[in-house]
Amino acid sequence: MFRVVGGKLGLLRDSIACRLRDGDRILTCTVSRQALRDLGDYHQLYGSDEALFSRLLPEVERLANERVRAGRVDESGNVTIGTAELVRHGLGLLRADAAE
Repeated sequence: MFRVVGGKLGLLRDSIACRLRDGDRILTCTVSRQALRDLGDYHQLYGSDEALFSRLLPEVERLANERVRAGRVDESGNVTIGTAELVRHGLGLLRADAAE
């Protein structure tokens, strides 16, 4: 199962990127800022996009793993999460400790 690797986030104008690791396999996961806001609204979380990303890490990991399992990776093996992925894979259940 892929998990977010500690380190710097890639803060782009329309998205935030992070590295995910599953054993020896590492990939880049790019999450659109709109998808973060949609997830934040759904879970009634508010703040900067960076703060939402931190609080929504379990959801980012879950959605990225769903994309990998479904074979929905780009030619480099990386994953992009946008609003369509929220519809396709569901909004999920945020862990209670992440919502605090």
